[in-house]
Amino acid sequence: MEKAKTTGKAGRTILICAFAAVLILNLVLTIRHEMWCDEAQAWLLARDMGPLSIFSKLSYEGHPFLWFYILMPFAKAGVPYSFIKAISFCIITIAVWILLFYSPFSIPARIILAFSPAVLYFYASISRSYCLIAIFTVLAAMLHGRRQEKPLLFGLVCALLLQTHIIMAGMVFVMCLAG
Repeated sequence: MEKAKTTGKAGRTILICAFAAVLILNLVLTIRHEMWCDEAQAWLLARDMGPLSIFSKLSYEGHPFLWFYILMPFAKAGVPYSFIKAISFCIITIAVWILLFYSPFSIPARIILAFSPAVLYFYASISRSYCLIAIFTVLAAMLHGRRQEKPLLFGLVCALLLQTHIIMAGMVFVMCLAG
């Protein structure tokens, strides 16, 4: 992926400061977040079920299989359940880094998106598959203009975006229809 154009050293400094601020805010909110039952359930299913038996439970679960497969190595290794917060935090941190430094948006748009409630709370603090929405949406936005040149890569990102939340199906459908 090619780096997004900034307005020189000043633009890069602004983006670094924005990244640091988002990182600190997300860290505080993630640490203070009280875990919910559905977060624990996803962890327990990833810990107690096999890779193929997860599919038999998907019709009863709110999380797609990708989230269980991300949790599975940690849960099966005996890592404490609270580590699910670190997983979400790391994924959203990578997503914010890509958004701020590589996305095709203007610097003000990147900063506004990075400080949106979704990025600062929903995707980072709540340990669900939502954090994956941020990373795959940014990647899809970056690839959308080149989807004719890189159809397999764009298709892969769209398929992964479908595995974040059912609500993303509409967005992926529209992105694939857009000429």
